Amino acid sequence: ASVSLAPPGTRLYATSTRTAGPRVGAVYRLADRRGWTTTVRGGYGLYFDLGYGAVANAAGAFPLLRTKRLAAGTAFPLNAASAAPLAVDAGPPYDLIRALDPELRLPRTHQYSVGVDQQLGGARTLTASYVGALGRRLLRQESVNAPNASIGILQLTTNRDRSDYDALQLQFVDRTIASLVLQAGYTLSTSTDTSSSAASFLPPSERFDPALDDGPSDFDARHAASAALSWSTPAPRGT
Repeated sequence: ASVSLAPPGTRLYATSTRTAGPRVGAVYRLADRRGWTTTVRGGYGLYFDLGYGAVANAAGAFPLLRTKRLAAGTAFPLNAASAAPLAVDAGPPYDLIRALDPELRLPRTHQYSVGVDQQLGGARTLTASYVGALGRRLLRQESVNAPNASIGILQLTTNRDRSDYDALQLQFVDRTIASLVLQAGYTLSTSTDTSSSAASFLPPSERFDPALDDGPSDFDARHAASAALSWSTPAPRGT
């Protein structure tokens, strides 16, 4: 595809005010025996990322950034000619242009969960949950060297990344001893994506299918365990 500058005043991309992020949740008590209550709960939410970083990065290139190169061995402090700023010039060539896909949409994440809470004798609770997240239309930075004779580097922000997260979470809470709370948790999870950072510059999608990059996330941690003990100290006498 050909690359050229848009007319002055053109928006970076077609913003929209018609997005909505619904959230819904439900709880149902399966059993209500004293000290052995069983509860099932679930929820879903749609969340949007505003993508401010990619939009702000566009200000760090033409026409707001001009590069002036000085010859090796230039003496400091600079003389008036060397220190003079470059004139504002909208003509080519352009060292670096950062642009956004005209059809860019807000990145979105679908989050959902379902869990079971089981009382174990009144003061103990065991919770098992499935938690998932689907990242769609995530921001992807693509870099193209010399797309034409006038542009040195074109960095384009698109919606071509995606991610998937699935986890089994277990939690045990014990309050059998007065003023003490014991809590332990374990998570078995997997996280995959086509890119783990919106700040990484990748080859253009027209040449390399982003699906080829699908694999474990940089921050994928298959196992995670935690434990905590809380103690409520008695109030001093006389207070």
